[in-house]
Amino acid sequence: MSRVGHADYNTASPAARGAWEAEMRDRGRVTNMKRTLLLSQPAYTAYMGWYPLWNELEKLVGHRAAAVFAHAISARNGCVLCTLYFRRELDAAGIAPAAFSPSQDEALLIRLAESMGNGNIESGGRPEVTEILWTDLKARFSDSDLVTIVGFAGMMIAVNAFNSTLGVDVDEDLERFMPRLDAGPSTATAGGTG
Repeated sequence: MSRVGHADYNTASPAARGAWEAEMRDRGRVTNMKRTLLLSQPAYTAYMGWYPLWNELEKLVGHRAAAVFAHAISARNGCVLCTLYFRRELDAAGIAPAAFSPSQDEALLIRLAESMGNGNIESGGRPEVTEILWTDLKARFSDSDLVTIVGFAGMMIAVNAFNSTLGVDVDEDLERFMPRLDAGPSTATAGGTG
């Protein structure tokens, strides 16, 4: 249950109403996360920086690989809302997150996501990107590409932290992607939670 309220269109500031209207025009709805963000215009503006990074990531690796990466980051960080959002994206692509064969790019991005999660205890909580992984990333992506990829991952981690810390409610349309209690355990190799 959310620890804070949501913006209400009728009582929101003119700036928040304008952002609300833009969300409706551009995306057809205002999610619980965005309704929460609209309580603070600077927070809303900062987190909307996710979209340009997402667009660049999609250009680099394609929609499916971008969704696999975002799902792996969100699952690693334990963000229920974001994990479900990207589970829906993967479902639309015919992928079961716990059981699929990732492409080479997807496997590489999953490895990066798993290394960047909340940080490894062994490294004092800092992300631990091994030299082997870094060599593999550099063999596939340019420096500019890597800045986009890691920049997106950092923004995704920030979104995960925002939603998890504030307990932002799962949107109703994502509830069907909640794992069933009788489902078997997930596999970490696909970066999924089941």
